[in-house]
Amino acid sequence: MKTLFVIAFTSVVINGALAQSFNLGPCPKVNTVENFDIERYSGLWYEYERSFLMIFELGGKCVTANYSANSDGTVNVVNSQISSITGSESSITGTARVDDEACNNTTCGKLIVTFPMPVIGEVDGTYWVLETDYTSYSVVWSCTDYKVIHASYAWVLTRDRNPSEAVVQQTTNLYANNNPEFILMTKTNQENC
Repeated sequence: MKTLFVIAFTSVVINGALAQSFNLGPCPKVNTVENFDIERYSGLWYEYERSFLMIFELGGKCVTANYSANSDGTVNVVNSQISSITGSESSITGTARVDDEACNNTTCGKLIVTFPMPVIGEVDGTYWVLETDYTSYSVVWSCTDYKVIHASYAWVLTRDRNPSEAVVQQTTNLYANNNPEFILMTKTNQENC
């Protein structure tokens, strides 16, 4: 299953994000968290919802992301899931760093994540934290620019596997108010993990 996960993820990167939100033109400019604090952001997050039909998470449930600061200022990223089809666990480990160019050398919530891919080597992607309180929710958006069009993804992460209704409502409102474009979302299965 891990091989399938890596192949599917590689396919998305190479083919320009299958089944996500495609829009004309370059990626829109978005506001992210100012004075982003990676130490406070570190730790385990549960995926509450994600872009519909995200191919590299196809069939995945119990999806988590675990972030930890590295001594060189980068962030260790471990994304894990369980296949709802086979029950097998898979994960991928990468690194993230603040995008100094996009942040104008400040500590904004725009990061670049890098994952190793078989055959093609390391691949970069964007990870923009639109909103977070660090303790209960994070609203994340990503965009890949292909000049004429762009593909975007979104995630809502929570610190609790089964967040309270108040947290869910808050993240839903934040996502609706701060997302730069419409992306169809689907709730992640976090049952029987």
